Parts: sequence; C-alpha cells; structure tokens
Amino acid sequence: MVHSGTPTPSPPDLNWIGSKISYI
Repeated sequence: MVHSGTPTPSPPDLNWIGSKISYI
C-alpha cells in the first residue's frame, strides 16, 4: 500500500500505520 499524498487517510490506512508502529 503506497501513499499518494492523500489528504485524509482511510480507516484501513490507519490500521496499516498502526501495524507498522506495532511492528517497530
């Protein structure tokens, strides 16, 4: 999932970000 400079991230996007943070 690549971000193209979206103004507002979608719920799934937030989950992806959370997963990254959790992974780190």
